[in-house]
Amino acid sequence: MASSTRALLLLLVAACAAPEGTADGLADRALHAEERGRWLEAGETWQRLLAERGGRDPRAARGLARALERQGDPAGACRILAGARARGVVDTALAQDLARLLVDQGRGAEAIEVLTEACAADPDASAARKHLGELLLARGDPAALPPLRELVRLTPDDGAAQRLLALAEGRAGYTDAALAAWGVAFERGAASVDDALVAGALALSAGGAALSPAVRWLERAAARAPGRAEVHALYGRLRLAVGDLAGAAADLQRALEIDPADLDTLMRLAELRAERGEWERLGRLTTHARAITSDPELLGRLEALLARRGD
Repeated sequence: MASSTRALLLLLVAACAAPEGTADGLADRALHAEERGRWLEAGETWQRLLAERGGRDPRAARGLARALERQGDPAGACRILAGARARGVVDTALAQDLARLLVDQGRGAEAIEVLTEACAADPDASAARKHLGELLLARGDPAALPPLRELVRLTPDDGAAQRLLALAEGRAGYTDAALAAWGVAFERGAASVDDALVAGALALSAGGAALSPAVRWLERAAARAPGRAEVHALYGRLRLAVGDLAGAAADLQRALEIDPADLDTLMRLAELRAERGEWERLGRLTTHARAITSDPELLGRLEALLARRGD
């Protein structure tokens, strides 16, 4: 009984499967070959389907390109996708595959053209907009702003999208917009320690209400990267800017311990030591400075700070 039931089920599955010679049947066969790592067979099957469709089937073009790439022929894969596009195929996923291959071949300008066309054709193509924005941002092109702004409109809760927009807004000089995007990116956990350095420096230059959030960003960055002097140095400067003198001194001291040759941090810490009346610590800083630099201007500034002890 069990064997007969199994036989009936197999017959039912076979009846529901697409016929071998149809488009869906060929696609199923190609995908089956891919699942088993038979990329030559998959490529041949996708090629047959693409030929039957006059080279205009995006699914077949992407499948053939995928098979060629897995067989070590990314240039061939690129030609297949470019050929489909040249025949008028408009498909966002195909455009993204083509753009990736073009970038890998050092043809970034062509990739940007492909993605720009895809974004114009599909108002909801968030992934294409992200890819386009990343490429333009990497080239320092202010044209990154429109696709990234549109990306954030489409995916407002995507921290990675907010991070990209923050970078673009900041580079374009839109400080308030950049800081707002950074806030979302940090809230979503999408910002790195290096991002904290960029955002923190921007907040420090802006001052005012931008400082308090930046202090939190750098606090987390310092916990994640306790051995990075530049993180502690910026954290110290931000804490100083919000009036946390003790905290600022601690972080500037930590930065100097990690990088004893950082004269800028040394001087900031020296000024803070003098302001707080910590003369012995200022004296040790001055001795350290004399050991690592002969810069008369810097040493003169340190001596002037020490001279304030008698005031």
